[in-house]
Amino acid sequence: FEIDSEGWIIDEDSMTLAVQDGGSNGQYLEASGNSEQNPAHFLAPSEWLGDWSDYQVLKFDLAITSRHYADSDVGPILTIENGDGQTATWRGPTPLWSWAHYEISLRANTFELSEGTDLSSVLSDVVALRINAEFVSGAVETIGLDQVVLTSEPATVHSDDLKHTFTDGSIAGWRPVDDVT
Repeated sequence: FEIDSEGWIIDEDSMTLAVQDGGSNGQYLEASGNSEQNPAHFLAPSEWLGDWSDYQVLKFDLAITSRHYADSDVGPILTIENGDGQTATWRGPTPLWSWAHYEISLRANTFELSEGTDLSSVLSDVVALRINAEFVSGAVETIGLDQVVLTSEPATVHSDDLKHTFTDGSIAGWRPVDDVT
């Protein structure tokens, strides 16, 4: 979003959309307001729609820039819909006010599929990509979206070398997200 919204829109009339300085890399897209009817979503432009059969991963960054805590720790973060109205929804950890990076593998075991849906049929005819733009009900909030990438490269593999079981009595540098000590 270095120049403008690049065709991305918000699906809720009571919310505004603007490009802001900052984000995870220069500028980002920010939705602000309080949806009156349904949860608000960032909607991908038409250039993003079509046949996703050759893609493996969708990556993006999200933040609750208004610094609210989400209503839930886990929720529906994105939904992909095909021309027949079939959906694939990915639920994951909700963002905080620092930028959360998501890498979502486009595999059937990653998504909740609507009844009778096969992920390949959704990905072969994508008519909508919705990324959640509201995480706190009944509050005016701002949500940032940045670095949206659809790629045919495989997902990043993270090593078990970073594993810590905390059995030695230490906290190994871990602390609550809002702990400034």
